[in-house]
Amino acid sequence: MKPRAVQAIEECWCLALPMKHYRPLLLNDTLLLRKLCVTLSHKNYRNIVSLTQNQSFPLVNRLAAFILLSQEGDLYHEKHTQAAEYLGVSYRHLLYVLAQFINDGLLIKSKKGYLIKKQKAVVRTGAGDGPGA
Repeated sequence: MKPRAVQAIEECWCLALPMKHYRPLLLNDTLLLRKLCVTLSHKNYRNIVSLTQNQSFPLVNRLAAFILLSQEGDLYHEKHTQAAEYLGVSYRHLLYVLAQFINDGLLIKSKKGYLIKKQKAVVRTGAGDGPGA
């Protein structure tokens, strides 16, 4: 199994177990497996509901909300391919809307990513009150 990169949206605890040692014990624990299945199915259901609701909003609004969610200080620097996949749009469409944000003065492109120039305007857009609403 390949290692996976995990990014937390908020502060959390991460528990790592040496799987070589604990795998047989964990796979034979029916209570743990049931709890994992129930938890994952609830999470999957919430994601499907959220995705269905989000797809009804224009990309302008969804991208603004995503920028606010993933910003570090005043800088947004997510990989375009990952952002496009997360938002369910093409890479080209994502770049088009980012260029629109730059032209509208919301973002400034830099070597490290995008500087959020007008935070309040991005917040309004993410809430559906700005461009594209």
